[in-house]
Amino acid sequence: MPPSKPSESDLVIDQSKIGTDGSDIYLFQFLSGAVCALKTLPIDEIKPQIPTLESTLISIALSSAPFTTPAGRPIRSLVARSMILVFGRGESKGLFDTVNRLLISAGDPKEKDAVRISAFYCIGELMGNYGSQVMSFMVELSILAIKVYRSTSGNPLLRYHALLALSRAISSAGRALTDQAVKDVHKNMRSALLDKALSVQRAAASVLIGLYPNTVIPPPSGSGPAPSTAMLSHVEMESLIAQSIKSFDDPEIDTTTRLSLANLVGHLLSSSQVPRSVAPSTSKAATTSNSTQSQDDSLSVGAKVQQEIIAKPLLSPREMLVSLGSWMNKQATTRKQR
Repeated sequence: MPPSKPSESDLVIDQSKIGTDGSDIYLFQFLSGAVCALKTLPIDEIKPQIPTLESTLISIALSSAPFTTPAGRPIRSLVARSMILVFGRGESKGLFDTVNRLLISAGDPKEKDAVRISAFYCIGELMGNYGSQVMSFMVELSILAIKVYRSTSGNPLLRYHALLALSRAISSAGRALTDQAVKDVHKNMRSALLDKALSVQRAAASVLIGLYPNTVIPPPSGSGPAPSTAMLSHVEMESLIAQSIKSFDDPEIDTTTRLSLANLVGHLLSSSQVPRSVAPSTSKAATTSNSTQSQDDSLSVGAKVQQEIIAKPLLSPREMLVSLGSWMNKQATTRKQR
């Protein structure tokens, strides 16, 4: 029997089937049908169902009545995909309230871990796609993610998803982070690279990769992504690289985590090739005006120096390769580190 074509009814859940035997299977089928309908139906047919569908999706993600069973990985994945399509093809005005409600649940220590994980996952997916439209949440999300990460007694999976949500958000709205927020994230992610939970180490590496882009960031245009513009100093970069390479010898580390850290090292080295504004060095005698010069001449010289500011990468390609090669050539460097 050929599958039926998507219709408006696929966007309306039958609540009489919730809480009964096989309700999990029905919920999975409903969400799968909703994703298909949101992709294919004309916008005019979708819009009338959007308010009800938004409320349903939030209730599923946060295990609100009548959806009392916490959303597992397949369900929360479909919920997040449905939310992305709702705000992409339907009305985006509910995006702010949805992210706000998810943040409240994610930050509530009285909530079940499964509910908070679901909330963080949905936040990460929404912020990753529409973060530039809700950039006001970036500082709040960074504070919350760091707070959850630092609760060492917490569920490692919850801590992982908190950092993963932050990583996704930084990729599209990192420009909204204040200088102090960037410093806090950098400091805590460096500590997270040494965490006992390997999944947390991988998430921390992902956050740092998003925090320090390795491409020239274009100015934001319209509602497009606004990634982070933070830059590492040479000393900070070398320190992060050294810490990551030394972690390769951790007896508990697995291949996946080692590859994540290696990816971080490569990303940091490539970020050293991003041109950044550098003022040319001038001698003190050249910058000091003679007592006989007029004020107009001084302003003219100042304007000329301002125009001479150039874009220059942190390291030359040779210096970048030497930085990596120095670890390869050290006698104490182990085979795993090489």
